[in-house]
Amino acid sequence: MSKPARGTASYSRRGARSDPEPFAVSLWTKDVPKKHRGLGLSPALRRDDLPKRGIAKPLVVAGVALVLVLVGGTVDWAMNRGKVYPGISVGEVDLGGKTAEEARDLMEAAFVPRLVDTRVLVFASEEASLDPEESLRITEEYFSDENIPPEEARPHRLVWQADAISLVATFDTEGLVADALACGRKDGGIIRRLQALAFGSRIEPRARYNQDAFDALAHDIDLTIGEPRVNFGIVVEEGTAYVSDGHDGHIVDRDDFRRALDSAFFLSEEEDPGFVAEAHYAPLQVTHEMAQEVCDKVNDAIGLGAYFTAENGVLDADKATLGTWVATDIEPSGRDWRLVPYLDYKLARETLLDKISADYGDQETRVRFVMERNMPIVKLDTPGTMPLTEEALKSLSAYIFAADTHVVSQPRVTVASVPLPSKMGFEEALDYGVIARIAEFTTEYTTYATERNHNIHLAATMLNHSIVERDGGIWSFNDTAGDCNEGAGFRGAGAIVDGEIVDEIGGGICQVATTVFNAVYDSGFPIVRRHNHTLYMPAYPEGRDAAVSWPDLDLRWKNDSPSDVLLVMSYTDSTVTAGLYGVDPGYQVTTLEGGWSEGEKFKTKRVVDETMAEGSYYIKTPGEDGSSVSIVRTVTDREGNLLLQDSFVSVYPPIDEVILVGPNTPAPGA
Repeated sequence: MSKPARGTASYSRRGARSDPEPFAVSLWTKDVPKKHRGLGLSPALRRDDLPKRGIAKPLVVAGVALVLVLVGGTVDWAMNRGKVYPGISVGEVDLGGKTAEEARDLMEAAFVPRLVDTRVLVFASEEASLDPEESLRITEEYFSDENIPPEEARPHRLVWQADAISLVATFDTEGLVADALACGRKDGGIIRRLQALAFGSRIEPRARYNQDAFDALAHDIDLTIGEPRVNFGIVVEEGTAYVSDGHDGHIVDRDDFRRALDSAFFLSEEEDPGFVAEAHYAPLQVTHEMAQEVCDKVNDAIGLGAYFTAENGVLDADKATLGTWVATDIEPSGRDWRLVPYLDYKLARETLLDKISADYGDQETRVRFVMERNMPIVKLDTPGTMPLTEEALKSLSAYIFAADTHVVSQPRVTVASVPLPSKMGFEEALDYGVIARIAEFTTEYTTYATERNHNIHLAATMLNHSIVERDGGIWSFNDTAGDCNEGAGFRGAGAIVDGEIVDEIGGGICQVATTVFNAVYDSGFPIVRRHNHTLYMPAYPEGRDAAVSWPDLDLRWKNDSPSDVLLVMSYTDSTVTAGLYGVDPGYQVTTLEGGWSEGEKFKTKRVVDETMAEGSYYIKTPGEDGSSVSIVRTVTDREGNLLLQDSFVSVYPPIDEVILVGPNTPAPGA
């Protein structure tokens, strides 16, 4: 076997090492023979320190690779800093190399119009999806008939309609921008970047749905194609907790349902995209035994009540009072669930503030509302203090419901106070009692009248968070909502025109006006202008309907209190609610009903229909005599001093009887 060259190492087949001249690894090459300087070797060490053959070259390769990685990483960081990595898309929109702002603009241009313009059909079965028009017709037939109770109509529900208005849906721009920027950074690192570069990486577009609206739709579907799951729970009556019944169910999986909606809104090319809802078995999360254990804990926790003390007020709450504040949550516990009791601050807030904030009204707090980033902000003009009731309740709740606590004496709770800030969020101000709900009113409507409901939801959205300035500010429906025409997004739906229900753009907005009118009526604020419909609407309180029509018929009212008032509108698939928020002026309202009076008699009109057979006829519109009803509203302050007394007279003209007759056919009775 030949002797290896100097500076190398070799091994025989049996592992015997040859005897080269000794070299060793060094950081310096000054004393290394010229031909070996590139290896970084030095002749200073013994041959036993010689590295094995093949080690030096991989070190060089590794060093070069490290340098390349560092250089490449630096270049990659510099090129993609603050940008979406190449290959990342949301739906079909390529966001590679785009900044957050550029990504927002691209996505909103592509997806927001789809969300706004799309109507999604959710079918109760595969059969119903085969003929959408017939399914819509049958559903409308049962749900538009007010004489059919909802429980009887429900089995005939074949389809639901959902849109951005009914679901209070918005495109999840910020969430998707964050997801796109996270790809290849927090999400997957360099492997994800390489995969995206080579094969692309797609994020599905999605919306954010109002939780109450989403749950209401899913629950309605559960009632029709399945059976809602009801967990065992607790109810508290007169300070004693009892176990409430529960059972398994078959329900729509909420995550699957959300994804199906997203897909229909953003990915389908159909004019009316749809999918079939499916109900799956949903076993109990909370058993009777679990609920009984919590029930026993609640009875122990609230049995002795609690005593609250604050700067200028006290509340000795007995067990019946505490019982009205008890609520429960179902929380995950590993692979199982658990029922967790607590004291609900929102349930307790009004009672607590009434007792421990007796001095609060003396502070004459004045607030203004402003909008910042589309959210209402409360600004305070006066100094004062606010009680930290939420913190006190959380402390009490944690103590009485602790696993190792057995309440043997009445808990005593100190409610601290802090100075009022000059600016607060709406919910925060509400939680601390700085503002309150002055009045609220809700009206109902059928769940199926989709076009009318669309108009109701759109009008409510336009009115939501409108601010009525203090000391005489005027609120106007027409000034706030504008002309509710097709250009503003309103659709043709049933409306009352000249005593008849006809299809008109904006049909349904009068129900929104009526809802606002009743909230204002109950608040005691002065009503400047109001018109009744030409038809009596028995769904509303007598004499308390309100008609609006651009530009002549308007609803106007005045805020005569020293603080701004905020109008908050909300809706579900079957209700619309108007709430007035601010510093409650404490007006007390009573109503005196004046009763009905007869009006003008109706007339009969004979209309010839050439398409009808000779001698035939039918009554198209039944006649109804005119009538009127009056009510008187009396408004007093907290001490009973008269502030305002106004009357509202509603005059409903007669509805003429309309008889359609065939050619050469006299009117009946003629």
